[in-house]
Amino acid sequence: TGRTPDSILPDEKQKPLDSTELLEDLDSLLKRYAGNFDLFKQFQKKFKPDVEKLLTALKKSVDDNNSEAAIYALHSLKGLSATLGAPALSRYASELEKNAKQQLIPHPIEIEKLNQLLIDTHIAMEKMANPEQQVMSVEQKQALPVESGLANQLTTLAGYLKTSNMDAVHLMEKIQDQLPDGSAKTEMMNHIHNLEFAKAHSSLYKIMEGL
Repeated sequence: TGRTPDSILPDEKQKPLDSTELLEDLDSLLKRYAGNFDLFKQFQKKFKPDVEKLLTALKKSVDDNNSEAAIYALHSLKGLSATLGAPALSRYASELEKNAKQQLIPHPIEIEKLNQLLIDTHIAMEKMANPEQQVMSVEQKQALPVESGLANQLTTLAGYLKTSNMDAVHLMEKIQDQLPDGSAKTEMMNHIHNLEFAKAHSSLYKIMEGL
């Protein structure tokens, strides 16, 4: 049977995890790749799309009320996350797998938490794999200067997206209310949320052409 919001695991209400809880430290991760940093980066790039495929399969199993398929997807997610050194994601997938084995199909809230853990873990991996790129803290984000004019801000955003700079996420949050509503805006926000910077870059130009 499905879960109800009241039955969600207690850790749903815990504070957001920091990078040290989301990922093993770099030395530990590199031991998995014989100390080869480039090899780690190759696997890091595959992490998000591989997990997204499993989440898609999990969502389908929930829609079909198929506990066996849910168990398989969660077991695969648990193993993949553990192999790539993402303990928080692996641990939560393991908890949901145990529940599914008791016929407790994941609730959409739990699947959304898995998705958020994926996003947070991917950001932490991006930061670790690309140490030259600075990911701003909340305090730094709040202090980000507002450029004069929307056109300048969009130009800056385009530069961030073109170089896959994580500051694109924060700048988008600052200027989203200034952008005209429409499919291009929604499309770009979704791409940025999923860290699909190349696709977001294309959507941005649709918006700029319409201004």
